[in-house]
Amino acid sequence: MTLTAAQLRAIMVHMPAERAELWTPHLSAAMQEFSITTPPRAAAFLAQVAHESGELSRLVESMNYSADRMIAVWPSRFGHQRGATEAQRAEGRRRAASLAHKPTELALYVYGSRADLGNRPGTFDGWDFIGRSPIAVTGRGNYAAVGKALGLPLLENPRLLEIPQHGARSAGYFWQSHGLNKVVDAGEAVADPNGPLEALRASTRVINGGLIGWPERLAYWQRARTVLA
Repeated sequence: MTLTAAQLRAIMVHMPAERAELWTPHLSAAMQEFSITTPPRAAAFLAQVAHESGELSRLVESMNYSADRMIAVWPSRFGHQRGATEAQRAEGRRRAASLAHKPTELALYVYGSRADLGNRPGTFDGWDFIGRSPIAVTGRGNYAAVGKALGLPLLENPRLLEIPQHGARSAGYFWQSHGLNKVVDAGEAVADPNGPLEALRASTRVINGGLIGWPERLAYWQRARTVLA
C-alpha cells in the first residue's frame, strides 16, 4: 500500500502539512521494505510511531528532565523501586535533584556502562547513543545492530537516525525484526473481535515495556484503521 500525506495528517492530526509532505515518501518506502503492507499492519505501525515520536516531531530522546520526571521514568535508578526504604528514596531524590536539567550527566548516569545496551565503561556511550528514530534506538549495541541491518555507519554517526529517510527505515526495521507484523496478523486472524486490540496492546509492550501512553496510542490506532480501511 502507498501512504499519502493526506492520510498521514488524518491520523496524526496535529501534524503540519510540510512535515507530512517530508515524511510520507520515506514512511511509504520503509513500510514497503519491511512488509508493513496491509491496512492493519500499517495502522498499528503508524499509531505507535505517532505516539513514540510526537507525530514525528521528536526524533531524539530528551534528557532534559526535572527531578520528579527522572524518578517517574527510572524509579530503580533513583531509589524508588518497589520495596525501597525511606533512606533509599531520600538518596534517590538527592541524586535526581543533582542531575535535574543536565542532559549529558543524566544520560551517562542512567545509560553509561550498561552492558545490556552495549555501552562501554569509561566512555560517553551513554550520551552518544541516547534514543533516536521514530521508534527509539538506544545504546551502542543496538546502534551497531541497526547500522549493520540498514547498511549505515551509525557507530560513527549516530545522528543519521535523525534524518527522515534513515529514521523511517529504522522504525520499520524495528517493527519487522521484533515480529510485530506477525503480532498484528495473529490479532486479525482470531475469531474474537478484541483480537486486533489485544495485538495493539502486545505491540505496545514490545516497544514501551509497558502500556505508557495507552489512551493516545489507542486513539491514533482507531483513526488509522478508519483512514486506511
